[in-house]
Amino acid sequence: MDKPVVKKTNHNTSIGEPSWSENALRVWRLRFLDEGEAPEERLRLVAMETSYKAALKYGLSEEEALRRAEELYRLMVEKKFMFNSPTIRNAGRDPKLSKAACFVIPLGDSMPEIFDAVKTAALIQQAGGGVGADFTPLRPKGDIIASTGGRSSGPVGFMRIFDAAAEEIKQGGVRRGAWMFSLRASHPDVEEFVATEFKNANTSVSVDDRFMRKVTGEDPDPAWELVNPRDGQVWKVVNARELFQKIVKRAHATGNPGLLFLDRINADNPLPQLGPITATNPCVAGDTWVMTGEGPRQVQELVGRPFEAVVNGTLHTTSEEGFFKTATKPVLRLETREGYSLRLTADHRVLRVVDLTRYRIGLEWVPAEKLRPGDRILLHNHRSLPGWPGDLTEGEGYLLGLLVGDGVLKEDAAVLSVWAKEEAVHGSPADKGAACVMAQALEYAMALPHRSDFTGWFPVAGRNEYRLKSASVKALAERVGMRPGFKTVTPAIERASSDGYRGFLRGLFDCDGTVVGNQQKGVSVRLAQSDLELLRAVQRMLLRLGIASTIYKDRHPSGIRCLPDGKGCRREYRLKAQHELVIRGDNLALFAARVGFTDGAKAQKLDSLLAAYRRRLNRERFVATVLSVEPGGVEDVYDVQVPGVNAFDAGGIYVHNCGEQPLHPNHACNLGSINLGRYWDPVRRKVKWGELFRDARVAARGLNDVIETAHYPTPEIDAAVRASMQIGLGVMGLADLLIQAELPYDSPEGRRLAARCLRVIRWAARVESQALVKERGVFPLWEGSLWGKKGVPVRNAAMTTVAPTGTIGVLVDASSGIEPLFAVAYIRRTHEGQELKYIHPAFVEVARKEGFYSEELMQEVARRGTVVGVPGVPQKWQNIFKGAHDIHWGDHILMQAELQKYVDNAISKTVNLPHDATEEDIWQAYVLAWRTGCKGITVFRDGCRKEQVLTITQQLPQRDGGTICVEWGKYVPPALPPEMPARRYYVDTPVGELQLFVVTDEKNRPVEIFGQVGKAGSDVNADVEAICRMTSVALRAGIALWYVVKQLHGIGGANAVGFGPKRVRSIADAIGKVLNAHFLNPGAEELTTEGNVITGARDKEGDVMLDFCPQCGNATLVHQDGCRRCLNPDCLYEAC
Repeated sequence: MDKPVVKKTNHNTSIGEPSWSENALRVWRLRFLDEGEAPEERLRLVAMETSYKAALKYGLSEEEALRRAEELYRLMVEKKFMFNSPTIRNAGRDPKLSKAACFVIPLGDSMPEIFDAVKTAALIQQAGGGVGADFTPLRPKGDIIASTGGRSSGPVGFMRIFDAAAEEIKQGGVRRGAWMFSLRASHPDVEEFVATEFKNANTSVSVDDRFMRKVTGEDPDPAWELVNPRDGQVWKVVNARELFQKIVKRAHATGNPGLLFLDRINADNPLPQLGPITATNPCVAGDTWVMTGEGPRQVQELVGRPFEAVVNGTLHTTSEEGFFKTATKPVLRLETREGYSLRLTADHRVLRVVDLTRYRIGLEWVPAEKLRPGDRILLHNHRSLPGWPGDLTEGEGYLLGLLVGDGVLKEDAAVLSVWAKEEAVHGSPADKGAACVMAQALEYAMALPHRSDFTGWFPVAGRNEYRLKSASVKALAERVGMRPGFKTVTPAIERASSDGYRGFLRGLFDCDGTVVGNQQKGVSVRLAQSDLELLRAVQRMLLRLGIASTIYKDRHPSGIRCLPDGKGCRREYRLKAQHELVIRGDNLALFAARVGFTDGAKAQKLDSLLAAYRRRLNRERFVATVLSVEPGGVEDVYDVQVPGVNAFDAGGIYVHNCGEQPLHPNHACNLGSINLGRYWDPVRRKVKWGELFRDARVAARGLNDVIETAHYPTPEIDAAVRASMQIGLGVMGLADLLIQAELPYDSPEGRRLAARCLRVIRWAARVESQALVKERGVFPLWEGSLWGKKGVPVRNAAMTTVAPTGTIGVLVDASSGIEPLFAVAYIRRTHEGQELKYIHPAFVEVARKEGFYSEELMQEVARRGTVVGVPGVPQKWQNIFKGAHDIHWGDHILMQAELQKYVDNAISKTVNLPHDATEEDIWQAYVLAWRTGCKGITVFRDGCRKEQVLTITQQLPQRDGGTICVEWGKYVPPALPPEMPARRYYVDTPVGELQLFVVTDEKNRPVEIFGQVGKAGSDVNADVEAICRMTSVALRAGIALWYVVKQLHGIGGANAVGFGPKRVRSIADAIGKVLNAHFLNPGAEELTTEGNVITGARDKEGDVMLDFCPQCGNATLVHQDGCRRCLNPDCLYEAC
């Protein structure tokens, strides 16, 4: 194809000649440029293909379109921002090539669905994208395959197929296909998954809070069920802690699997109407009855067309596609004590009642699988619904109700019967109730086509029975699906008009209904039937009219009973079990008004009993109680979108709109990153906040423009991306910024500066997203999103993320993502066997500027690979230039957790651990990541890969003074018994009153403390909890109390309370004072903060271990941003 024309403008006169480092140019030529093309030409083409075209698409002027393109171009050539690699590489080339970097595809539990996913993945990887998939929906290994009688190979077997396919796909001529496989911890094959390694895939186990609470012991019951996703059956029960230990052991050995924290991920899901992220498509069965504006309909009737869903009596329009099939999945049968039932998937959310008082109902959404017998759920209240159209008039419905109640359908006619309680007088029943029914039925029958000799009712001699025979009623019954031997509430009757409902129900209750009770014992209307399914249909019909009821099964058991035979005698009859539907409370008044009785005697009795009430009838709360939730087989299941209310009526039960569209799993990441290292002002010694804000807005608009002009590998992905318009604006160069600001990566100050940067970028992205609404409108799924609920108009469902930036980081000479420097120095081997020493240029520059540079020192740094512990390097700069392996894994996690607060989506980061890190370290790292709110965690222990590695530094000399750590990793504090005495203390602190509990052992020694600050927010109390936990660990580990007190005492900031010995400067200071005054030395004089200081130094090898790169063969493979990345500038292999 012809290369697009790149328009030249004169807007770039002030940019000057862009400069690119040697490494950057090498990557440009290797990965992005055509023959003879310059980097700035490619970037201008990117700007024109995105911002210029998007502006014209929305009707902006040529001048404005050029201005926007120029603005984006300047941002890139000034190395302040860069799109992800596919956008740079594919702009202006084949339009079928994607500009997105990563995709999530759905997997169904059938062979066609699985291999459709293989095909989709191949298209994505061929275009240069990475692919993620959740294999949880696949049935476990060894499970039966009904269609063939064979056994399933399980998800791991299919993962191997995907892995092999990726091996054969060369991504855009640049790198091989890459996968992210995930599996839930509840899948029966999770242990096999954990133990398996794949060549082209990273792996993660998805865990929820319930699992983690069992792991940490917060839930003392470690039993963890592994459940077959096909039918919801429990395959196996394992110990959660033992399963977690297997995950930890494998991660310690190989770096895989990581963890995904599902509850944390879904807490920030901006599109709750699409269901939980990584969910297994919550949905309902196709025969589910749904209340709509056109009347009750079953789900399969609503597939592929919009409709109005009736929710608590009000109408809400669905999305254009109406219901849509998602897959064939196991379903549960939810049944209530009242008789309402529903078949739905385990993760379909139902509105559970958590608090019920006279004046209010407290509610929460809960997955069906978490409902337990005795839980209360909400029903729909349609009392405000005036009615609905449909088939059947009131008269037709009445005749059908009499037929179902006391009629017979024969081959030639329908026969209705009325039983009179008294003898006939002049051919008519003396029973006025029966007479009213007969008169009403005759009137309705005469309205139907009938023969001229039709005479209506006739008596049956000696039976107190009157009959009406009509071919027209038979034709009517056949029209609604009845036939001889089959008369019931058919689907056609259930989808009838509201007038038809009233007539049918009145006829049925005239035949089989009774009015019983009194004011003391309670009044009720009852309907007895042997057909339980008929009663359930009647119950649904009543509820749609606003009348709630209860079904009592087996009210009269089956058996032989002696009954009147209609001829004045009695005989034995074999009877079926009788069930009874009961209407009580204020439902009675509504029944009388909307349905009522034509039978005069029953009507009069109900009216009299209601009139006699001296108090209000009990108010209906539309609450039902769960009886059971059990496996209900495997069904085709369906989803729907009901924007705004996000709920619908499923068999009368209030449920959430199902969840994911079939497009939702086909999400793609449109990524770009701001280079934070370009925003430090060395003169003013601060970040250029205004410039960062303005540029972040331009970058956010640029990412929107990519979606507007991009092509995606499949129509489903294309539609999903445009429906949510999610962008991923991230950062790189954090380590560069912190070095310029002279702040250690592992310091609170460093974390605060990083967090402020992310906060400003997210703010800027949201401001731009709102500005784009005026030009382009809100994103299509806005109404049902969190933004729609808040009434905030935005163009994008989500805006920020932190993605891997290895390659684009090299283009702009930036450190990777939010990672610290991997190493200040490392050695790279060439193909010829030559060793080249690399030292970070920023360190060289600082050493020269600060006056501690020497060739000998640089050689020593290169030999060790770190500046930590190197004589001649000031401590300040040792702290600032720490490499990834010099930083404790806890500080890696704290940085990730702090930044996660200001990022919409997940953060890509690797938590690097030294080679001698233990399995316990990884266990604790995983738990810390969960507790601090990370959405996931990837760890990598140096040298854990099986490939040969290169040690690029030498052993560090031990600090004079001997051992600095007592047998590292050996001691774990003992557990405490469940009951122990405790003392409570109150102490005023600068942040409020501290309530401190000190638990003591039999010798009155403090062994655990916990506390809370009265009216402080969660952040303060989180700090209190952390201090108390760590103090408790020290106390139970046997650390001397005086030493613990010494560490706490005197810590403080700008504020304090009290005077003299009672002066308290912080929470830690307060705890130290309590322990000192009441346990260490009551009455002792004030402690001082002076004393010996323990200085840190490495007590082991400080080696940084690099893997061999599979592409160039050099030992230059590092783990950053959750990716494997080659540092060799001639190679730059990357696998994420």
